Amino acid sequence: MKFKFSMNRALIFTVIVAIIAAAGIFYYQQTTPITSYTFYGQDITFRDDLRSSDAVPIYPDREAVLNTMWNPDIQDVTIVYVNSTDNGIVAVNSFEIAYKLRIAYLTFNWNVPVYGMEVDSFENLTGSNENLIIVLVPPSMADETSVEMHDGAVYIKGKTSQELDRATIKFLMASMNITV
Repeated sequence: MKFKFSMNRALIFTVIVAIIAAAGIFYYQQTTPITSYTFYGQDITFRDDLRSSDAVPIYPDREAVLNTMWNPDIQDVTIVYVNSTDNGIVAVNSFEIAYKLRIAYLTFNWNVPVYGMEVDSFENLTGSNENLIIVLVPPSMADETSVEMHDGAVYIKGKTSQELDRATIKFLMASMNITV
């Protein structure tokens, strides 16, 4: 049995194969987790997929967090937490925030120190343009998964360990203007 391809049939076949290959590559790129990002020449690795983290809600919006984190009046950042059964995951996320924010600030020669502080409760926490407060709400105390900003404080909440990781990543994505 012989197959005879005319020039038109060969061209149509080539176009169809190219379309199928492009669709496969597109599907692969959309389903492969993104766990690293190059921030102004610095390779930064994250604990979870940036696309999954991008689905975490942020209030009021990304721009508000970005503008707060890059306010020229900022003097220091304090990450606050309470002693809980989730101290391990809170410590990991606290380190991730401190480390990545320092990289971001030092990239632009901003020497903004990032501190950690244990508090008795999350009530009456108020930050300012000069002294930003980041509140890590552990899974045992969180009623939702979100990043929320009010009264000069950014609340990062996760109902599970993975959701706290994703909320932390969402905060960092907003703070560093990372889009996927």
